[in-house]
Amino acid sequence: MPAGKAKSFLHIIRPEIDLPKNTPFNDDRAYDKGAENLNRFIKNDILEEGTGKSCLYLSVDLERVRSQTGLFACVSVEDYDEEIILKHELTRAG
Repeated sequence: MPAGKAKSFLHIIRPEIDLPKNTPFNDDRAYDKGAENLNRFIKNDILEEGTGKSCLYLSVDLERVRSQTGLFACVSVEDYDEEIILKHELTRAG
């Protein structure tokens, strides 16, 4: 686990960072680790429950040579499954 980053949401959405180097993101171990990390976050009250209102969350990574900004939102699983919300793959030019 990266030092000082125990509460990073990346441990849930990119759990392969907690596995041996070069472990593929879609390896079964990554899914198991993601579930383990999510349960740890819940148990340790790291996550906060949403208000039920529409909300966006901004994420900024300033530790790289370039900064990277991300946007998180709470959405309906049904809207995702019915492709009302586009998957992130192939939504922009290479």
